[in-house]
Amino acid sequence: MKQCTKCLFEKSINEFHNNNRSKSGLKTWCKECCRQNEINRRFRNAAKIGTITSKVCNKCEKDLPANEFDQQLGSPDTLSY
Repeated sequence: MKQCTKCLFEKSINEFHNNNRSKSGLKTWCKECCRQNEINRRFRNAAKIGTITSKVCNKCEKDLPANEFDQQLGSPDTLSY
C-alpha cells in the first residue's frame, strides 16, 4: 500500500505508474490523479488556442501573425517555434 500525495488516499501499488527515478520505483500520484491532471492540462492548453494573435519567429526574428505557425499544444503559447 502507498499513499497518493495528490488525493491523499491509501492505494495498492498496482494503482501507481512506474518511475525509475524515485526511491520506491513508483510515481507519487496514483494513476487516477495523473489521468485527471492530464485532462486538466489539455483543457487549459486548449483554452489558449486562438487567444494569441502574433509571435516573433525564432529564425527570422520578425513579428508574424499566429496563423503562420503550426499548433503545438505542448509549448507555452500553443504555437510551434
